Amino acid sequence: MSCFYKMDCEVPLMPTKPEIRIVLLGRYGKGKSSSAKTIQGQPEVIGPTETCQEKTVVIDGQKVVVVDTPGLFRCVPDPEKEKEKERVVTEMKKSIKHGGLHVFLIVISSCDTFTKEEEDTVEIICRTFGKTTLTFSMVLFTYRNEVRGKIEDRFKRKGLENLIIQCRWNYHSFENEVQDPKQVTDLLQKINSMIEANRGRCYTHEMLQDAEKALEIKDNEKKEQEEKEEKEEKENLKENETDSRRNFIRTTAFLGAGGGCLMGYLFGGGTVTSSTLAAAGGLVGVLLAGGSARLMTVKNLCKCKT
Repeated sequence: MSCFYKMDCEVPLMPTKPEIRIVLLGRYGKGKSSSAKTIQGQPEVIGPTETCQEKTVVIDGQKVVVVDTPGLFRCVPDPEKEKEKERVVTEMKKSIKHGGLHVFLIVISSCDTFTKEEEDTVEIICRTFGKTTLTFSMVLFTYRNEVRGKIEDRFKRKGLENLIIQCRWNYHSFENEVQDPKQVTDLLQKINSMIEANRGRCYTHEMLQDAEKALEIKDNEKKEQEEKEEKEEKENLKENETDSRRNFIRTTAFLGAGGGCLMGYLFGGGTVTSSTLAAAGGLVGVLLAGGSARLMTVKNLCKCKT
């Protein structure tokens, strides 16, 4: 293939169209790096992409910067998952140079259902790059040749159609195992139309900084809310314990008073003078009840201190 994409000719064509910058994002093992190599006109990559990788090619007279990034949700031991996600997000951010980019290609396999991990991948991308992310995004379906029917039939999968709508119906599909230059030129045509619809605007480094600030504020608000809820929960628990203690004291006092009256009346032989003894017995009951309640309070305090 001697003149693939018109960039391997002996006399390369000079770019006649504005440069475009593409960043590929997505889950690990879903054809992201393979798609990057397809756009670049190179053999399929072997092994995972560990760091942000950039290559510039000229396709049909247009300079195209293709940036591949590590995949999210790579299989690692559970204790390392959060650390791995942070590493990948850091690499993803490196794809944004001060010159900005024109399109995020969110890579999704045509073969898979739109699982929670795909949803989480899109959420991480949007959290990382901010609320304007999907304005500059296009969904790229990979391994198109391995599924039957129209690619649009896949939109019925839960959550996927909503993503396509938020990307303003910007999508494309690749047959990754087929070296067909037309699928690449068709992709660039869609990207150029998307850039025109965005009036030439691109996602900038300043937008990334704004997204980082907004995420920091959101995380701080979430932390403050969690601390507030935890404090309220402790106060409610303390109030419930106080109410329980008061109820215990009240119940014990009444029981002690009633028992004391009964004892006083019985010991008095049921005569008129027994009322005095009953009252005295009741007083003793109250004192005993109060003493037991105070003893319980002291025990609770000792538990708190320990």
